[in-house]
Amino acid sequence: MPTWQDLPIFFKVCLVEKLDYKTRCDLRLCSTSEKILVDCCSITFKTIKFEKSDQLSKLPRPKCIQKNLDFNFSVKEFCDYYPDTVSLKTSSFTQFLKIFENEFSVIDRLILKGFKNKKSQILFLKTLKQKIRKKRENCDFQNFSLKIRCLNWNFDTKIGGETLEFLELLDDFYLNKLCITEVIPDRIFKKLVATDHWKNLKRVLFPKEMDIPIGNFRHLARFDIKVKHLAAKDVCEVFKPFLFKDRPRMSGFTIFHGNRITVEEVFLHTTVPMKDEPIDGVWGNCRHTQRFKMDSKENVFILIIMDGWVCGFVGLKDNIDQEYLRFMNDFF
Repeated sequence: MPTWQDLPIFFKVCLVEKLDYKTRCDLRLCSTSEKILVDCCSITFKTIKFEKSDQLSKLPRPKCIQKNLDFNFSVKEFCDYYPDTVSLKTSSFTQFLKIFENEFSVIDRLILKGFKNKKSQILFLKTLKQKIRKKRENCDFQNFSLKIRCLNWNFDTKIGGETLEFLELLDDFYLNKLCITEVIPDRIFKKLVATDHWKNLKRVLFPKEMDIPIGNFRHLARFDIKVKHLAAKDVCEVFKPFLFKDRPRMSGFTIFHGNRITVEEVFLHTTVPMKDEPIDGVWGNCRHTQRFKMDSKENVFILIIMDGWVCGFVGLKDNIDQEYLRFMNDFF
């Protein structure tokens, strides 16, 4: 009777690619040949989350949920009396980094969450960075980087230089979405927008109110931000590119602001005539809704001005109501 060793290599690869990550790790421990086989097979994770644990018990092993391919690492909060509890086990970091030893392995979304104590966050990031740099010392992994499509930076502490240092560990070709849930200081924001990662981004979400220049977001397919003050001319500058470039469906922006803007002020900065085109049943409290034709015959650009926020998006012209709901429900 044929055994596993008798199977052709292409058949083994097909089988390994159907295994969840935990099973792959178990198979990898069987022999040198199985280790090589597993390392040659790429894997794509839907979500990986690094999140602190308040328990002082022993760190749990990483968990992998087959259905959603969720891979969770638990990290403990910093404690002066138990300083060793802030560090992940070496095996946990090693297991995480082994994902990227295959150049085709990708994480769709990486979530960094919690860490209310700054010391915990700094030590966690420092440890991860050290292990990646050590890995790059190996001639086989000189260009080693984390291939992540979406980064959710949900740390509860003030944003500092460690955010930029962490971005340097990511492959800027893959990263296309960025969410930062805390206020970004001006000096950090200026450095952020100068990186290659920022230039290659397609979508951004900054939910905390900040005083940042709107012009830095114009290259994005979509951005959702909150600003302290929004000038009428900035609104015009944001939606103009959508009129002269055939942007893809569901691209757009939402800008929440703290000051009041009149519709008349916005259209003073453009030659486009102002024409209110309310849509029944969806935006009853809108101060202004206007449709703009695009090069694509199927799509239109919709500009919505309400008290406290401005929204614009590209959608199918024959189904605007549903397109609006789809746009707003896709909130990162």
